[in-house]
Amino acid sequence: MILGVMLSAIGTGMTLSLLLVYLHDMRGFTNTFGGFLLSFGAAVSLAIGGPVGTLIDYIGPKKVIIVGLVGEAIGTGGWSLVQTHRDAIVVMSIQSVGAAFIWPPMNVMLTRLSNEKDRQKIFGLNFMVPHAHSRWLKKHIPTADLTFIPGQGHVTLLVDYTEKVFAQAKELLA
Repeated sequence: MILGVMLSAIGTGMTLSLLLVYLHDMRGFTNTFGGFLLSFGAAVSLAIGGPVGTLIDYIGPKKVIIVGLVGEAIGTGGWSLVQTHRDAIVVMSIQSVGAAFIWPPMNVMLTRLSNEKDRQKIFGLNFMVPHAHSRWLKKHIPTADLTFIPGQGHVTLLVDYTEKVFAQAKELLA
């Protein structure tokens, strides 16, 4: 479960940054428009988040996440068809709604699948935070475990410290 969460977080972070390159180099859009699209997508996901939570309460997380996965797949495939700014906004809207239908039910399922004592660690891995925030959390949550390697980020940690990252993940589950 932790490996899946970690790969999902890395994949999302990598594809969002590469979307700017794709839009600029392959579709000829400005970086300003690409930045607008990323912000627009975040705003769409935030706007949809509340209603998605209510929907989970009514029909359950499995059905909601299936809708999200299909929506995000359609949005991701839609990038290959984008020709105009309007096309890009429509595709980003579809993909963002799909994403908004994935994260909340995934977290509900994580809560249901994990032991209560392990939830903090699992959610911590799911929502890795910058170092300054980590120090604040460590100060205010006595059970938090701070791991920081100067000069490293999510991706470089996996490349340079793969064995250590996986050892810590296994330790969290033990």
